[in-house]
Amino acid sequence: MPELTLLPLWRIDGSLKTLSPLRIGDGSIQEGRIPNRPAREENPNETPPVETLGVFVDAAQRAYIPGSSLRGFLRSYLASCSRDPSLVDTAFGFQREASRAGGHGEGLGGAIAVWDARIPDARALPDSVPGPYWDRTRATCVASHVVLNRRTRTASDEMLFDQEYVPEGIVFDVTMLVEGGGPNEWTPDDIAGALLAALQDLRESPARLGASNAEGWGRLEWRLNAVRRMGERAIAAWLAQPGSPLADHLQPADPEALLALGRTLLCAGRSETLDFEIDLRFDAPFLVNDASRVKRPGETSDKPNHTPLKALGDAPLLPASSMHGAMRSQAERIARTLGLPVCDPAGKKSERPPAIKNRGECSKLDVVSRLFGAPGWRSPLRISDFTLAPGSPDPGEPRTQEFVAIDRFTGGGADKLKFNAEAFTPAGQDGFTLRGTLSLDAHRLALLADGTPGWWDELLHLLTYTLRDLCEGDVPAGFGRSKGYGACTALVSLASDVNRCMGLPEPARTLIRGWFAERRIA
Repeated sequence: MPELTLLPLWRIDGSLKTLSPLRIGDGSIQEGRIPNRPAREENPNETPPVETLGVFVDAAQRAYIPGSSLRGFLRSYLASCSRDPSLVDTAFGFQREASRAGGHGEGLGGAIAVWDARIPDARALPDSVPGPYWDRTRATCVASHVVLNRRTRTASDEMLFDQEYVPEGIVFDVTMLVEGGGPNEWTPDDIAGALLAALQDLRESPARLGASNAEGWGRLEWRLNAVRRMGERAIAAWLAQPGSPLADHLQPADPEALLALGRTLLCAGRSETLDFEIDLRFDAPFLVNDASRVKRPGETSDKPNHTPLKALGDAPLLPASSMHGAMRSQAERIARTLGLPVCDPAGKKSERPPAIKNRGECSKLDVVSRLFGAPGWRSPLRISDFTLAPGSPDPGEPRTQEFVAIDRFTGGGADKLKFNAEAFTPAGQDGFTLRGTLSLDAHRLALLADGTPGWWDELLHLLTYTLRDLCEGDVPAGFGRSKGYGACTALVSLASDVNRCMGLPEPARTLIRGWFAERRIA
């Protein structure tokens, strides 16, 4: 058994860069973060403020990642790639209840301490980013979401909500301390090495931090800055200079030895996700509205009434949340066609998916909620943003189309109901293509296994039918489907080796291989 110590034997300094939106909500509601809502007919002089769901901010009112959130994320991530669960228990601690009545439980404090991750230099933040409602002080944007009514296929009344997030490209400084091993064979070197080795592969992993994982949010990239160790010389130097900070005397260490040790403790050569690459070919105007850049009611500017969200370089962008919602809506239609019971997320309270509190309650979920998520159950599907595919024709600048509502009594244009919309429009017969990915978390899907043979069959068939409809052009994306906007077809290809997806049973992998002839959905 190694000697127990409270000394911070290892200090690891690095940074995390957001590769997709990141949201860690603090439960607050911000008023005035974005412009007020337009007045309604019943109250023409009242413009109600918008309630925006906030994120954690520090004393400077700038977004940061709480140490508790980051530590929990790291524990979950290390558990997904560690060979031995006891290594994770030693690194992050555990608490177990008594196995019998009147007995005593057991617990252990973790060896890893994680500090709050903060933005190192606010002056380096950009003046503008592609996301809507960028606030440089808070380092956040605001995303607007709407829930579709499954019967009318339009936006549900009073179901619009707005939430803050940290956009792509923001860097947070991270500091972690490994304070000593536990009462078992794991040493501080083992723990520090495993942590470094796991973080080195973070960018390519399916791990996600914060909210909206299914929409591709929370993807991060790790960069190591320094590894330092507390040894005998460091302690002697610290004691020789009373009052000096202990951290100033930590000795620099070579991380390569730790990385080599850590790689021997992690799983390799296997995958828990099944990845698909999806190309959406648009041959009609495409628009996902950016509410931050449109004309407000009563405004006399030349701004359009609708204008598209854009990715870096002013290219078209289909957010993952929009794609997730479109696919879920289509999956619900398929399930209802097959006579399966389906909950309605936009319906009455009794019609909505139940809130799941533990694994045993997953049996209450309908097949669509199991696949696409429900309160308390994160979807095993993860969808990325869709951006212009390499080699795709460039649609160029958005084009403006004018609209007018027809007065049903006179047959002429209705008064004050003229509006316009800017949209990305195909320049030729080949249209343009947006590319994104969809990942199926097989390990999470396996949590739904109830011992019934073929438990995965219904879920995988529903996913495949939905992808088939996407390929055939039955799942339009974005604004104005009734106006012909968003019409697209898809090409879906396997982007990972089915044989390495160990979370799925062999019959499921065989079934998937049969569905994909020449790596395409038939």
